[in-house]
Amino acid sequence: MSTESTASDESLAHPLVLGIALGVFASLLVRTAWMCDDAYISFRVADNLVHGYGLRWNVAERVQAFSNPLWTLTIATLYFFTRDVYYTGLVVSLALSLAAAWLLAFRVAATRHHALLALVLLSVSKAFVAYSTSGLENPLTHLLVVAFFVVYFRDGPGARDLLRLSMLASLAALNRLDALVLVGPPLLARVVGVPPLRALKTVVIGFLPLVGWMAISLVYYGFPLPNTFYAKVRTGIQEGQLVRQGLVYLYDSLSLDPLTLLVILLGATLPFWQRVPRAAPLAVALVLDLVYVTWVGGDFMSGRFLAAPLLVAVVCLARGAAPLTRAQLAAALTLAGAVALLGPTPTLSTTADYFADRAEHRALLSDTGITDERAIYYRDTGLLRTRRGQPMPRHWRAEQGRLLRVRGETFTTNGQIGMLGFFAGPGLHILDGNGLTDAFIARLPAHPGWRIGHFGRYFPPGYEESMRSGDNLIADPALRALYKRLRHVTRGRLLDPLRLLAIWDLDFGAGGHLADQYFAIHSRLQRVSLAEVAVGACDGGHGGSRLFSDYGIEIDLGPLRHIRTVEASLESHLTYKMQCMKEGVFVAEWPIPAQVRDHTLALDESATRIGCDRLRVFPVSDNEGGLCSLRIIEGP
Repeated sequence: MSTESTASDESLAHPLVLGIALGVFASLLVRTAWMCDDAYISFRVADNLVHGYGLRWNVAERVQAFSNPLWTLTIATLYFFTRDVYYTGLVVSLALSLAAAWLLAFRVAATRHHALLALVLLSVSKAFVAYSTSGLENPLTHLLVVAFFVVYFRDGPGARDLLRLSMLASLAALNRLDALVLVGPPLLARVVGVPPLRALKTVVIGFLPLVGWMAISLVYYGFPLPNTFYAKVRTGIQEGQLVRQGLVYLYDSLSLDPLTLLVILLGATLPFWQRVPRAAPLAVALVLDLVYVTWVGGDFMSGRFLAAPLLVAVVCLARGAAPLTRAQLAAALTLAGAVALLGPTPTLSTTADYFADRAEHRALLSDTGITDERAIYYRDTGLLRTRRGQPMPRHWRAEQGRLLRVRGETFTTNGQIGMLGFFAGPGLHILDGNGLTDAFIARLPAHPGWRIGHFGRYFPPGYEESMRSGDNLIADPALRALYKRLRHVTRGRLLDPLRLLAIWDLDFGAGGHLADQYFAIHSRLQRVSLAEVAVGACDGGHGGSRLFSDYGIEIDLGPLRHIRTVEASLESHLTYKMQCMKEGVFVAEWPIPAQVRDHTLALDESATRIGCDRLRVFPVSDNEGGLCSLRIIEGP
């Protein structure tokens, strides 16, 4: 404990009781240990590194397909000796998670009662337990965050502790960049009181690991940030949609794992009604993290982005200024257990048969795009599901990857790339429609059917052929120029002057804007007035037409029109559909067949009577259409 325990402390939270609580936590981790598909994205990079291909996902190109450099390098180091990534990933995750829990209980908590409460809260949090394994970087983040607060809460020389805090914050960010949201405010708080120049020098030295990696990334990959950042940030999706999705993510957590979000909110408000020394920056960090999670739209993995905030909230509670009496502790533990059991699948009830029925898996998929990923994968990747003589994981994507490797396949397209990519081996180049592992696709807008964390893109005409042939066959001139530069960056010789010029152009010059026009067309509904499309001519190509994606094009008709006939000239190689809208409400829809350029559509009497103030046109057989002209004839 960080302070002396009281006599009442000894009675209910004897060291033996804390040891038992830590043992229960360890037991829960073993019972719930699992692997998710995304973990194998980093594992494939580690495998390629160990086998001499470098820090690459597809061995033909340098793309930072992982957002967790420290975790990937840790796994690669251990995997070099074990050559078994499944058990290596689980064992190191279990060890890191137990170390984090031990530090929290015995180095951060104010008293033994607080330590016991902290261990119980971690044990009954569905999110924290689930992502204490999974193969993702969470366990290493958790350990670094707790180590940060061990230093943060102890009294010591300002500059010396500031250096340690800066280094731990740097390592946490190197493991996952958004960890800075949680450790940044406390770090800034500790800067206060240190002379400015000395503080700046100390923080800069402490952040050398992160700065050094970003410099290496800029030279090796061509960009300072991971490719996953570009794939998930520049999607063309309106911020309002992401914020709504982020709120849904928080609601999902409240529904499936009510304790986690409630503890985070409690930790964020505790310093305002109980004076906990140095806890105010933690509350600020928790609020900022909830804002961040909401702003980015959350994640498709239920609870994943709330595991680290939960830990920080528990740290805040474990530092409570007021001593906990036996009665208060008993009440808190009872309440925590009761709230945790309100969830439909509490961690305490987990067995080896957790969602073993595939029919139950389908029930987990919803329109929100958020799922209990452990429930999806535990059947085939859970530690308690291992069988002698059977390779792990047994998931069908892993089996598909093994089959592709045996067949000697060298090229495929797929959006679910983790296990498949790892087990297919370095000989298979995978074209990733979500852009996580593809620098070119990451710079294109997401299509309308996106799922959070899976921002699928269309392959522009000629791109797949370019990847197969090695030639630049992309049809769009701007995208062709972008691909040319990216090819220099990802495949050129490391210090080739042309490559260095391409890096500069893409990071700091006009090259970063080559896809802007394509982005504008393919990331949103196009809006035009009737006058703008009243006259036009199709020339057999894109000349003379207004391009639009499957978001569609909307023609503003001005005042309400009672239309009898619509005459539309469209690029003839596609099938379309046209919709009549009135005050934002759908009225009617008509199919428009392909192979005909000029169309005359007769509206039915009810649509004519109701009227339209807007018409919308969408391509059906492709993701890009062209409207040459449109004219309306109103009825009596």
